[in-house]
Amino acid sequence: MATLERELRAAHSPVRTSVLCPGPVNTAFVANSGDSRRRFAGSAGDVGNAVGAIGGGADPDEVGRQVLEAIRDDRFWIFTAPDLVASVQLQTTAMAENHALSRLRLG
Repeated sequence: MATLERELRAAHSPVRTSVLCPGPVNTAFVANSGDSRRRFAGSAGDVGNAVGAIGGGADPDEVGRQVLEAIRDDRFWIFTAPDLVASVQLQTTAMAENHALSRLRLG
């Protein structure tokens, strides 16, 4: 996407791109996924607890507002959770220092 954005700008196109990097969003996606239910039931024994462990997160309407604001402000990167930026920074540092894919955990 970054290459596409650079090419659009170089061509003086009015079209822009953005990359959405959402953190957890409180949707019913996992809860309504039959495949996920079977996987979690097999590993955790309790579908409700397994789905609850993944659930939660930001309100979908708030994420939508953040995305709209970012597009209006012509921002390329859209991070909806502050800890995602820190994670990207860790990964970028690992890439620059030793060409590794960071597997560090925040927290």
